[in-house]
Amino acid sequence: MTTFFNIARRGVIAGLVGTLAALPLGLAPAQAQDAEATLKVSFFTPPSSDNNKLVRRLQERLTEATDGRLVLDFYEASQMGPAPRQFDLVRTGVADVSIMLIGLAPGRFPLLEMLDYAGVIDEGVSPEVAVPATSAALEMSDAYLSREMAGVKLLNIAVLPNPIIISKDPITSLADLKNKRIRHPGAAHAVMLEKVGAVPTAVQSNEMAEALARGVVDGVLTGYTGVDVFQLQDSATYVLELPSGGMTFIAVMNQDSYDALPADLQDIFDTQFGPANQAEWGAHLAIGEVEARDRLRADLTITQLPEADIAQFREVTAGIREGAAAERDAKGIPGTEFLEQLRKRGESYR
Repeated sequence: MTTFFNIARRGVIAGLVGTLAALPLGLAPAQAQDAEATLKVSFFTPPSSDNNKLVRRLQERLTEATDGRLVLDFYEASQMGPAPRQFDLVRTGVADVSIMLIGLAPGRFPLLEMLDYAGVIDEGVSPEVAVPATSAALEMSDAYLSREMAGVKLLNIAVLPNPIIISKDPITSLADLKNKRIRHPGAAHAVMLEKVGAVPTAVQSNEMAEALARGVVDGVLTGYTGVDVFQLQDSATYVLELPSGGMTFIAVMNQDSYDALPADLQDIFDTQFGPANQAEWGAHLAIGEVEARDRLRADLTITQLPEADIAQFREVTAGIREGAAAERDAKGIPGTEFLEQLRKRGESYR
């Protein structure tokens, strides 16, 4: 007996086929033996993105562990809706699971957005850079993030560490950034660019290459994986590495969809999504960055800021970070407390 599920936000199980009529009265479909479930997973990124690749690996594990009874149905490259709508696709039940870049919804996730600020995650791009802060943030989600996650279940947090600036002309100092139009991925990075004299410019990720090629922007703040996926090296070849903070992604699920999973499938799902697998979610974007940098190294000229400029940059970004926390405090959102707890609890994940 095979029963298929298409789980919607209202908690109503739709799309029943097969021999449902043969089920005994009073037996809920989710309790049926060998029940199956299909979850619609929405991505705004293309299949080559590291987030897509990670979920595909998790899908393979889930398929094996459930003998194919739990299916993840992928909708990639904004098939279900544009990047800024990914959270609402899940909240309203259009999708069961989605991956959201929080920088695309400025102000909507005020505490999670703190992970984007320079100095919250560690410097560099090694695999362990974002693990402490992301693991601590997920651990703290019930206490601090329930308000901004209303209507969804927060599954996991992934941070791309310290995005680079790729530009058509070399940028080797803070002074070189003055008046340069730099594409940014979110509010935290826009403030950072403005404070160092650049002109933050909003450009969608799928438009970055054209914006660079046409001179709409002088540079793009993104990851090495962004350069690779969107082929930015065809338009620009100079890269500046700096301790710029993070680009924070969240995996979210419709709560009714999660609750409707049969108990045994829910337990298996929880081995790949949620706290049990946060370490993999916290590290995988950094691993992708290291691999992408190695692939692109021959095509790019990579530089870092001089030590004096790095010291100045750290001072500027510390002020931005503390100011952002204070702004949240003034609105009744515990920004300073959240940052302090991230630091303290993050130590246990080092």
